Amino acid sequence: MFGKLEVSRSYKDGFSVEKKRGYYLYRRGDKRVKLVAKKIELEVRPMPPINLPEKITDFFLVNYPKLHIAPGERIVVFLKVPIEVGVFFGGEPVDIFGHCKEEFSIYGPVDGGTLARRIDGGVVEEPVKWDGKSMIIPLRIKNYTGELKGASKLLLNGSYLDIYYGKKEVATEMVKLDIRKVASPRVRYLNKSYFKGLTRVRAKGQIFKKEETIEMGWGV
Repeated sequence: MFGKLEVSRSYKDGFSVEKKRGYYLYRRGDKRVKLVAKKIELEVRPMPPINLPEKITDFFLVNYPKLHIAPGERIVVFLKVPIEVGVFFGGEPVDIFGHCKEEFSIYGPVDGGTLARRIDGGVVEEPVKWDGKSMIIPLRIKNYTGELKGASKLLLNGSYLDIYYGKKEVATEMVKLDIRKVASPRVRYLNKSYFKGLTRVRAKGQIFKKEETIEMGWGV
Protein backbone atom coordinates (compact mmCIF):
# COMPACT_ATOMS: atom_id res chain seq x y z
CA MET A 1 0.00 0.00 0.00
CA PHE A 2 2.77 2.45 0.91
CA GLY A 3 5.81 3.44 -1.10
CA LYS A 4 6.59 4.56 -4.65
CA LEU A 5 4.23 3.67 -7.46
CA GLU A 6 5.26 4.05 -11.09
CA VAL A 7 2.22 4.47 -13.32
CA SER A 8 2.40 4.13 -17.10
CA ARG A 9 -1.17 2.94 -17.64
CA SER A 10 -4.47 3.05 -15.75
CA TYR A 11 -4.33 1.99 -12.09
CA LYS A 12 -6.89 1.41 -9.34
CA ASP A 13 -6.45 0.58 -5.65
CA GLY A 14 -8.27 2.83 -3.14
CA PHE A 15 -7.82 5.63 -5.66
CA SER A 16 -7.54 5.46 -9.43
CA VAL A 17 -5.21 6.92 -12.03
CA GLU A 18 -6.57 6.95 -15.58
CA LYS A 19 -4.31 7.52 -18.56
CA LYS A 20 -5.64 10.23 -20.83
CA ARG A 21 -4.24 11.90 -23.92
CA GLY A 22 -1.37 14.05 -22.67
CA TYR A 23 -2.03 13.61 -18.94
CA TYR A 24 -3.17 11.29 -16.16
CA LEU A 25 -6.37 11.82 -14.16
CA TYR A 26 -6.18 11.05 -10.44
CA ARG A 27 -9.54 10.20 -8.83
CA ARG A 28 -10.75 9.42 -5.33
CA GLY A 29 -14.41 9.97 -4.61
CA ASP A 30 -15.29 13.44 -5.89
CA LYS A 31 -11.66 14.53 -6.07
CA ARG A 32 -10.12 15.02 -9.53
CA VAL A 33 -6.51 16.06 -10.21
CA LYS A 34 -4.75 16.25 -13.60
CA LEU A 35 -1.13 15.11 -13.64
CA VAL A 36 0.74 16.09 -16.78
CA ALA A 37 3.63 13.75 -17.72
CA LYS A 38 4.40 10.90 -20.12
CA LYS A 39 4.57 8.58 -17.14
CA ILE A 40 4.21 9.38 -13.50
CA GLU A 41 5.61 8.20 -10.21
CA LEU A 42 3.41 8.62 -7.18
CA GLU A 43 4.47 8.13 -3.58
CA VAL A 44 1.95 6.97 -1.00
CA ARG A 45 3.06 7.91 2.53
CA PRO A 46 1.56 7.44 5.98
CA MET A 47 1.20 10.77 7.77
CA PRO A 48 0.43 11.93 11.33
CA PRO A 49 -3.24 12.86 11.92
CA ILE A 50 -2.86 16.66 11.78
CA ASN A 51 -3.79 17.63 8.20
CA LEU A 52 -7.56 17.11 7.94
CA PRO A 53 -9.98 18.73 7.39
CA GLU A 54 -7.24 21.34 7.10
CA LYS A 55 -4.01 21.80 9.01
CA ILE A 56 -4.95 23.92 12.02
CA THR A 57 -2.23 22.74 14.42
CA ASP A 58 0.93 20.62 14.36
CA PHE A 59 0.01 18.95 17.66
CA PHE A 60 -2.12 15.91 18.41
CA LEU A 61 -3.13 14.62 21.83
CA VAL A 62 -3.49 10.86 22.25
CA ASN A 63 -5.82 9.65 25.01
CA TYR A 64 -5.34 6.00 26.01
CA PRO A 65 -6.41 3.66 28.84
CA LYS A 66 -4.74 4.77 32.06
CA LEU A 67 -1.56 3.06 33.20
CA HIS A 68 -0.54 3.02 36.88
CA ILE A 69 3.24 3.03 37.24
CA ALA A 70 5.00 2.28 40.52
CA PRO A 71 7.96 4.40 41.74
CA GLY A 72 11.11 3.80 39.68
CA GLU A 73 9.39 1.50 37.18
CA ARG A 74 9.37 1.77 33.39
CA ILE A 75 7.43 0.09 30.59
CA VAL A 76 7.21 0.11 26.78
CA VAL A 77 3.62 0.26 25.52
CA PHE A 78 2.26 0.32 21.98
CA LEU A 79 -0.42 2.90 21.28
CA LYS A 80 -2.57 2.29 18.21
CA VAL A 81 -3.88 5.47 16.57
CA PRO A 82 -5.43 6.28 13.17
CA ILE A 83 -3.24 7.65 10.38
CA GLU A 84 -3.68 9.93 7.44
CA VAL A 85 -2.47 8.87 3.98
CA GLY A 86 -0.82 11.26 1.55
CA VAL A 87 -0.46 10.75 -2.21
CA PHE A 88 2.45 12.76 -3.62
CA PHE A 89 3.55 13.62 -7.17
CA GLY A 90 6.97 15.23 -7.59
CA GLY A 91 7.16 15.74 -3.83
CA GLU A 92 3.91 17.75 -3.76
CA PRO A 93 0.67 16.42 -2.20
CA VAL A 94 -2.02 15.42 -4.67
CA ASP A 95 -4.42 14.12 -2.05
CA ILE A 96 -4.63 13.45 1.69
CA PHE A 97 -7.26 11.25 3.27
CA GLY A 98 -7.70 9.85 6.73
CA HIS A 99 -9.23 7.26 9.00
CA CYS A 100 -10.02 9.24 12.17
CA LYS A 101 -12.60 11.62 13.55
CA GLU A 102 -11.98 15.32 13.14
CA GLU A 103 -11.94 16.54 16.74
CA PHE A 104 -9.83 19.12 18.54
CA SER A 105 -9.12 19.96 22.17
CA ILE A 106 -7.01 22.31 24.28
CA TYR A 107 -4.19 20.81 26.31
CA GLY A 108 -3.84 23.10 29.31
CA PRO A 109 -5.80 26.27 30.08
CA VAL A 110 -8.08 27.81 27.48
CA ASP A 111 -6.21 31.12 27.51
CA GLY A 112 -2.72 29.64 27.19
CA GLY A 113 -2.88 25.97 26.33
CA THR A 114 -1.96 24.07 23.18
CA LEU A 115 -4.58 23.44 20.50
CA ALA A 116 -4.29 19.80 19.45
CA ARG A 117 -6.08 17.25 17.32
CA ARG A 118 -7.82 14.87 19.75
CA ILE A 119 -7.10 11.20 19.12
CA ASP A 120 -8.49 8.16 20.95
CA GLY A 121 -5.78 5.51 21.11
CA GLY A 122 -5.71 1.93 22.25
CA VAL A 123 -2.96 -0.12 23.88
CA VAL A 124 -2.01 -3.22 21.88
CA GLU A 125 0.31 -6.13 22.57
CA GLU A 126 3.05 -7.73 20.50
CA PRO A 127 2.89 -9.23 17.96
CA VAL A 128 1.10 -6.24 16.48
CA LYS A 129 -1.72 -6.87 13.99
CA TRP A 130 -1.24 -4.31 11.21
CA ASP A 131 -4.25 -3.04 9.25
CA GLY A 132 -2.79 -0.26 7.05
CA LYS A 133 -5.19 2.29 8.57
CA SER A 134 -3.48 2.75 11.93
CA MET A 135 0.01 3.36 13.20
CA ILE A 136 1.76 2.20 16.34
CA ILE A 137 3.47 4.65 18.71
CA PRO A 138 6.13 2.75 20.69
CA LEU A 139 6.06 4.68 23.97
CA ARG A 140 8.61 4.15 26.73
CA ILE A 141 7.41 5.52 30.08
CA LYS A 142 9.56 5.80 33.20
CA ASN A 143 8.45 7.02 36.60
CA TYR A 144 11.42 8.79 38.20
CA THR A 145 9.43 9.84 41.26
CA GLY A 146 8.94 8.13 44.60
CA GLU A 147 5.15 7.94 44.15
CA LEU A 148 2.69 5.88 42.15
CA LYS A 149 1.88 7.82 38.95
CA GLY A 150 -0.77 7.50 36.27
CA ALA A 151 -0.38 8.12 32.55
CA SER A 152 -3.22 8.39 30.03
CA LYS A 153 -2.27 11.28 27.70
CA LEU A 154 0.51 11.92 25.21
CA LEU A 155 1.08 15.24 23.43
CA LEU A 156 3.02 15.03 20.16
CA ASN A 157 4.16 17.50 17.51
CA GLY A 158 3.48 15.85 14.15
CA SER A 159 5.78 18.14 12.17
CA TYR A 160 8.85 16.71 13.98
CA LEU A 161 7.74 13.08 14.20
CA ASP A 162 9.44 10.51 11.95
CA ILE A 163 7.23 7.71 10.64
CA TYR A 164 8.33 4.26 9.45
CA TYR A 165 6.40 1.96 7.14
CA GLY A 166 6.36 -1.40 5.39
CA LYS A 167 3.72 -2.85 3.07
CA LYS A 168 1.01 -2.43 5.72
CA GLU A 169 3.09 -1.75 8.83
CA VAL A 170 3.21 1.85 10.10
CA ALA A 171 4.91 3.08 13.26
CA THR A 172 6.32 6.33 14.58
CA GLU A 173 9.86 6.62 15.87
CA MET A 174 10.22 5.61 19.50
CA VAL A 175 8.89 8.16 21.98
CA LYS A 176 9.88 8.49 25.64
CA LEU A 177 7.78 9.94 28.45
CA ASP A 178 9.74 10.83 31.59
CA ILE A 179 7.66 11.43 34.74
CA ARG A 180 10.10 13.41 36.88
CA LYS A 181 10.44 14.39 40.53
CA VAL A 182 10.79 18.18 40.44
CA ALA A 183 9.74 19.20 36.91
CA SER A 184 6.97 18.67 34.39
CA PRO A 185 6.67 15.31 32.63
CA ARG A 186 8.68 15.47 29.42
CA VAL A 187 8.17 13.82 26.02
CA ARG A 188 11.23 13.14 23.87
CA TYR A 189 11.64 11.68 20.37
CA LEU A 190 14.36 9.02 20.20
CA ASN A 191 15.26 9.16 16.45
CA LYS A 192 14.99 5.40 15.92
CA SER A 193 12.48 2.73 15.02
CA TYR A 194 11.36 0.04 17.44
CA PHE A 195 10.48 -2.29 14.56
CA LYS A 196 13.08 -3.59 12.10
CA GLY A 197 12.99 -3.49 8.31
CA LEU A 198 10.77 -0.43 7.85
CA THR A 199 11.31 2.57 5.56
CA ARG A 200 11.71 5.96 7.22
CA VAL A 201 9.71 9.05 6.28
CA ARG A 202 11.70 11.93 7.71
CA ALA A 203 9.61 14.57 9.47
CA LYS A 204 9.05 17.71 7.43
CA GLY A 205 10.23 19.94 10.28
CA GLN A 206 13.50 18.06 10.67
CA ILE A 207 16.66 19.31 8.94
CA PHE A 208 19.32 17.83 11.20
CA LYS A 209 19.16 14.98 13.70
CA LYS A 210 17.02 16.39 16.45
CA GLU A 211 15.82 15.73 19.95
CA GLU A 212 12.34 17.15 20.12
CA THR A 213 11.19 17.83 23.67
CA ILE A 214 7.62 18.61 24.77
CA GLU A 215 6.78 19.60 28.33
CA MET A 216 3.48 18.16 29.61
CA GLY A 217 2.99 20.44 32.61
CA TRP A 218 -0.80 20.04 32.55
CA GLY A 219 -0.77 16.32 33.26
CA VAL A 220 -0.22 12.99 31.59
